[in-house]
Amino acid sequence: MATAANKRGPRIRAPMPVLLRLRGLAPELARFVSEAGEEVEAVPCGSGVCALVGSPPDRFRIVWIDGKGRRCLDDELPAEQLEQIRDRIREAYFHTPWDTRYLSEAGNRTFLVAVSDDLADAIRDACGGAIA
Repeated sequence: MATAANKRGPRIRAPMPVLLRLRGLAPELARFVSEAGEEVEAVPCGSGVCALVGSPPDRFRIVWIDGKGRRCLDDELPAEQLEQIRDRIREAYFHTPWDTRYLSEAGNRTFLVAVSDDLADAIRDACGGAIA
């Protein structure tokens, strides 16, 4: 099931090295994608995965998934701080080439996996202590 965001992206299935970057978080990410009901773009970020949910880079929620579970930063942070984080992620998102994005599937849902160290670094820097 290709989604609107995926129509802009690649038609290449994520190769095993890409999926390995998700580490042991793939099952939790798959559960989340299946439950989300919206577009999801997953960005492996070291020991965690940042899920951009909705319509990145325009409007999106930020969900952090790591060994401790998942957290929606939109539910935890003040609106001003959240908008600053989104602006920094948006800037990095616009500079991330589409050839770093791969399709993956969770149940009957298709989502993107963006494998970009620059985007991952920007997300970690933007979120800072919020994901610690």
